[in-house]
Amino acid sequence: MIEEEKKEEKPTKQETSEEQDFFNEPITNPHLEKFDYFLNLKYSKEIDKLNDKDKILRIDFKSLEEYDPYLADELVKNPDKCIDAIKYCINKKITLFAENKDLEPTISIYNLPQEHKIFIKHINAEDIDCLIGVEGIVRQFTTILPKLKVAHWLCKRCGYEFNIDVKHEIETPTACPECRHKFLSLIENKSVFIDYQKLEIQEPLEVLKGGEQSSTLVVSVTDSLVGKVGAGDRIIVTGVMRLVPPQKKQSVYGRYLECFDIEETKQDYEDIEIDEENLEQIRAYSENPEIYGILVNSIAPNIFGHDIIKESIALQLFGGVKKTMEDGSKTRGNIHILLIGDPGVGKSKLLLYASNVAPKSLYVVGKTASGAGLCVGKDTYIFENKELHKIKDIIENKQETLVKNNGIYSAKGTGTKTITLNIKTKKAEEREIREYHKIPA
Repeated sequence: MIEEEKKEEKPTKQETSEEQDFFNEPITNPHLEKFDYFLNLKYSKEIDKLNDKDKILRIDFKSLEEYDPYLADELVKNPDKCIDAIKYCINKKITLFAENKDLEPTISIYNLPQEHKIFIKHINAEDIDCLIGVEGIVRQFTTILPKLKVAHWLCKRCGYEFNIDVKHEIETPTACPECRHKFLSLIENKSVFIDYQKLEIQEPLEVLKGGEQSSTLVVSVTDSLVGKVGAGDRIIVTGVMRLVPPQKKQSVYGRYLECFDIEETKQDYEDIEIDEENLEQIRAYSENPEIYGILVNSIAPNIFGHDIIKESIALQLFGGVKKTMEDGSKTRGNIHILLIGDPGVGKSKLLLYASNVAPKSLYVVGKTASGAGLCVGKDTYIFENKELHKIKDIIENKQETLVKNNGIYSAKGTGTKTITLNIKTKKAEEREIREYHKIPA
């Protein structure tokens, strides 16, 4: 009876083990003073504006590099320690305001120089736990899911409650900090969750050489960065390479990129802001009788001539209006263009220019299309089993299903898919391939 009374009198305690270590940073982190001065110098106004709805502080890497090259280098080599120092400096400042005392900011690093940007195929063991930038095309993504950030634990014996920050995986505490008992329970309704999304990006096809396959990388996106991109978007991701522990006793680890910032290399039309000055210029151009000539000359200006082709590309870029005729039939607003010409006359350069101008455009190359005529060549890539393969390899790997009909070989695909562009949504999608054909040379 006495023990029960003592138990009732003892208040419920809550602690965060990571938080205790976090506030010990002034002793262990040598970069605090420099980051504190840098943030007050460059981002004082941005920090004052942080709130629950907008808690991202975007730090330009080049501004840090100009302030202190050594500190910028440390951010690349030891991002975890530097990010902790930045968060500590921000928290020390925002706790002065009662309305923001519980705010936990999200640090976003962007604008990495070219020497810190890496092709997916070149990522190796030296990049583990380092800050890198990766450019790629979003191939697929998950829905937004809840991810545990702070786990709230309850001791079933003494009723002691405490919090533990979850960084990568949930680790059950070995014992209660109060009574050392092992019967602990995770209380989900008192835990803290954040939004989580997983992206899979692939290397742009134009960077591949010869018979290389496009490498892929999983990107972990959390909190305010989720839901910003879709399939087919070309993005630059800044983040830290993390390891995925192997299963059982295997020695090979997996990898993923913990995202700190996502930057789209191309904007959507609706994301482009037009001010009054730009609006006046657009109106002036619309009333100019030479507008067609201006547009033609602005497309790939380094290529002389080909005015009719350039005009057709300009019309395709602008698009048209879908019309319904008197008899009920409909005419599409957009057009398709087929360019046929000798090698070296500038077909690819014209299309590359159009691809760079149009938001969310997708430039795809059939590697040996010129040698194979209007059909794609044997080295053209297709998507199968979540990897890119050459068409010739698919045929050769399916000898048991090979069928010959008047000199035409075909292999029936089972669940094989390729990447195509959905005209309505303007996004890359997977589509099933039913047959492959190989015509002997």
